[in-house]
Amino acid sequence: MSNAAGSGGRSGLTLRKVKDVATVFVDRLADRSPFCRVAATGARPMTAKKTLVLVVDDDEAVRESLKFSLELEGLGVGLCKTGEELVEHPQLASAECLVLDFKMPEMDGIAVIKTVRALGFATPAIVITGHATAVLRQLAADVGAHAVLQKPLDGSVLLDCIREAIGLP
Repeated sequence: MSNAAGSGGRSGLTLRKVKDVATVFVDRLADRSPFCRVAATGARPMTAKKTLVLVVDDDEAVRESLKFSLELEGLGVGLCKTGEELVEHPQLASAECLVLDFKMPEMDGIAVIKTVRALGFATPAIVITGHATAVLRQLAADVGAHAVLQKPLDGSVLLDCIREAIGLP
């Protein structure tokens, strides 16, 4: 029997001991952050509820990129192409954060936030745009948006903003 199979050999290290050490390490990571268990094992604890973020952008590449990066962090992500699609989304009521492009056909991000508010939802909203001006920032603040972020998004800025908006560490 080889060392990998569990005989131990000279070092006394067995496959079982390696698994035990890995389990302790993952458990310690999970104690520090709700997102660490996902990153370390790919599985969430049975009792954990995924935070749902709904992303609205008319650019498919942007939607898919945001979905990929947010899911890597353990968030649940729903995608919408338009503001109208968001308003009719079956999970709008359970979303914990909205990420909206400002410039979209038919209904821009500010109009979408106004519509969501008129429906009675106070869900935190983050506006993303290629041109963050002082006027846009003021419009966003006036409708209760949590933040306006400039595209392309830099590193973990969006994730940090989402965490802040919904009160996660």
